[in-house]
Amino acid sequence: MNRIINVTSKKYSYSPAIVARLAFWYSYSRALTLIETLRRPPRNIVVCVNTLRSNIRYVIDELKRAGLLATPSKLFRDVILIPIEGPFHLDVANKRRIIVKVQAAEDIMMGAPRLYHPGVIEIEDGIRPGDTIAIATKYGDIVAIGKSLVASGEKPSGPVADITQSLYQRPNLRALKVFIRGFAYESDLASIQALEMWGVRPDSKIFMISPKLSDLVWVLNRTRGRADIIVISKTTPEENKLQDGLRGLKMEQYIDRIEWLSGNLKKIDVSDEAFDYVYIRPWSTKIGLRPRLAALLKERDFIKCFRDALFLIRKFSRGLKRGGRLLYITESLDPIEGEYILEILIKKLNFKPISQPIRFGEPGLPGFHGSEYALRVYPDKHDDIGLFAAVVTR
Repeated sequence: MNRIINVTSKKYSYSPAIVARLAFWYSYSRALTLIETLRRPPRNIVVCVNTLRSNIRYVIDELKRAGLLATPSKLFRDVILIPIEGPFHLDVANKRRIIVKVQAAEDIMMGAPRLYHPGVIEIEDGIRPGDTIAIATKYGDIVAIGKSLVASGEKPSGPVADITQSLYQRPNLRALKVFIRGFAYESDLASIQALEMWGVRPDSKIFMISPKLSDLVWVLNRTRGRADIIVISKTTPEENKLQDGLRGLKMEQYIDRIEWLSGNLKKIDVSDEAFDYVYIRPWSTKIGLRPRLAALLKERDFIKCFRDALFLIRKFSRGLKRGGRLLYITESLDPIEGEYILEILIKKLNFKPISQPIRFGEPGLPGFHGSEYALRVYPDKHDDIGLFAAVVTR
């Protein structure tokens, strides 16, 4: 079995630890399907309307004027789906390669128009400016065809290649008027389903630990900006990124309404039963995000993320009021970051899971206490990111 895991690891550029853990929980054949799906993007971009600034009818009309096929979601209000095109056939025969870092490859695979020098690992011999070249990762994944702007042997600086054809093509939404003006933002259906289960209301006190920007904006939309919100970030750059994101959505007025805290979470305290809603998103392995061409996590990375989640729920869950709702959410497919944390919330911290209708996804992995009340979204089944979420109360 170890030999099979190592062969699979090399084939897909996913570490033996990831392959082994997915195979243990889901079977080996399902692990292959999950990894193959994780390496591809979903079929659609998920766009949420910023209802504090616009409405779905106007956003859809503007997207259609830009030539996009935009359709409202049948599951969630104020959500729009835009298809991603591909995969396309790439003619790579007899083409020399520029080898790039995985993150650069993932961007170019989705249609980024140009490769810049920070993403470059190696320029193969024999390449001259103007040559048609293939863009590939060091693991052999070819993600695009382009025209080289440099020659072999040069020390690249600035643009290295113009991309003429990517494996997939997603529209550049940031260049569209509705995004420039902050009328819409990207999210994913899995997170939206989890947030719908959480069900925040206006005029409430909300405590959010390391939220994604899209989740924070969703909360502002659903509460009409009338909630008292405290946001805790693990680092100052993380906090700055959230604030910059709100500025990008032309929501500067809400930055001052939110109380921001960042830094050493061990030194940040919370009063007992102070909040109507608590949101906890720990550091995670992010084995669930797409597309992810390579993932080289080790067993200790899973343990580290589990410990971070455990620390957060033990320290901050006491801030939830009686009858309030705590949302635990993580972009992972591994139960050590999901169902097992829910068991601890129920068995050791005396929380009760809340039964909620699931319109997108399915209940958690069987065999764990309370998992039937949780949310699991699987990339291969639901064509979205992989995610675990659960809502509990006192």
